[in-house]
Amino acid sequence: MTREVVGKHLCGSTNWNGVGHDKAKEALKEGIEAVISLAKGTKDDVRGIGLGLSGCDRPEDVTLIEGWMQEILPGVSHVSVTSDAVAALASGTAGQLYGIVIISGTGTITYGFDSKGNSDRAAGWGPTLGDQGDGYTTGLAILKAVTYAVDKRGPETQLVEAVLSHLNLKKPSELIPWAYDEATRSWAKFAALAPLATQCAQNGDAVAKGILQHATDELLNSAFAVIKKLKLEEESFPVVLAGGNLTYDGSVLAGMVKDGIAAKYPNARIGFPSIGIAAKYPNARIGFPSIDIASASAQVAIHRFKI
Repeated sequence: MTREVVGKHLCGSTNWNGVGHDKAKEALKEGIEAVISLAKGTKDDVRGIGLGLSGCDRPEDVTLIEGWMQEILPGVSHVSVTSDAVAALASGTAGQLYGIVIISGTGTITYGFDSKGNSDRAAGWGPTLGDQGDGYTTGLAILKAVTYAVDKRGPETQLVEAVLSHLNLKKPSELIPWAYDEATRSWAKFAALAPLATQCAQNGDAVAKGILQHATDELLNSAFAVIKKLKLEEESFPVVLAGGNLTYDGSVLAGMVKDGIAAKYPNARIGFPSIGIAAKYPNARIGFPSIDIASASAQVAIHRFKI
């Protein structure tokens, strides 16, 4: 069988927990229709669709998405819906659902499978319920460090100038309308500040280093919990690092997480996503939307298969 990628499109977030059902559904519809157009096809050409989506963890989530697909692609008979964590793990293990994936983007989750197919997870509750180590809470930590520094309640930090420059603000007090603007308020806009911690840490800023260390500790805490629950401690298992905070070039956080896992589990095989996973349908053009939780956007790709 051969596979050809014939279209890709980046659309808005498909995580309805963050943007609501209407916006998530519209983003999926936009992405699917865009890649079909890029492939010079029609909806009738699509035989099946696989979706790996953030926030899709429960049976009722799957039922919801399957209903959306009946509206968006009414002629499609094969619909496979799973979480982005499962898709991310498979993308770094050549399709094998074994080992763990650590995702850190706007949100975070650690998910894994043992050799018998049993699965477990940690985090993925969302920031309101205590997730740490993600872009959103890192962005909030950066803003807290900035306000503390400005007030002299905390140490001086390069993050003050970095944040003002990044947001094109002239003075710290302008952070108030930026942060509380209901029209633009979202997890994603706070998460977009996370790379500033790496930038300043690389310049020797102690506060930024502390923020990255806290994020590392939280991600490792989740990873170690899943490893223990799946009883992988004595095995040689893959660890996939995914999400924008761990996969961009020069990610200090990724290096710290890798070092922490290797120190505790030297048999772990640590890597990154490398391939797309597709279901096998004869002569089909198949779209595969998957959430990029680092940028709160979804990437949709369409493949043509020949057997």
